[in-house]
Amino acid sequence: MLAKYRRFRYPKTEVRAVNGKEMGILISKLRKEQNMTQKDVAERLCVSSQAVSKWENDLSCPDISLLPVLCGIFGISTDELLTGSNDEVRMLPAEQRKSLDELIL
Repeated sequence: MLAKYRRFRYPKTEVRAVNGKEMGILISKLRKEQNMTQKDVAERLCVSSQAVSKWENDLSCPDISLLPVLCGIFGISTDELLTGSNDEVRMLPAEQRKSLDELIL
């Protein structure tokens, strides 16, 4: 009877960015480009330097609430941190955009 109510456990997976780059390598690279230590990053995020070390070694990843602050420190977008790509979203020039009437069937 109790087996029916056991908690489901998700299989362990590696923490990787969408394009296959490891998020930890990217965090480490960005930190070094800013000439910051793990302790400097940790203090700005109010976490331990051990937490930053775990992120950089792909043992864990930053909490989602820290991503905007982390990206602000490194001067990148959250998309760039999560995907490893800095592709920008750009709007079409006004003359190439379709009107709302053209989009409605």
